[in-house]
Amino acid sequence: MVHDHDGYSSIPEWAQATLAEHANDPRPGGYTFEQLEAAETGDALW
Repeated sequence: MVHDHDGYSSIPEWAQATLAEHANDPRPGGYTFEQLEAAETGDALW
């Protein structure tokens, strides 16, 4: 039984492996803290 629900170790090993496999996948549209704070994300619903 896992008691640390907020920790990475609480997710199943297969999920940890999948996350590790895709850790370096390209991801579009990173935002700075300032852009997020000002809601400048390009998302009309933000």
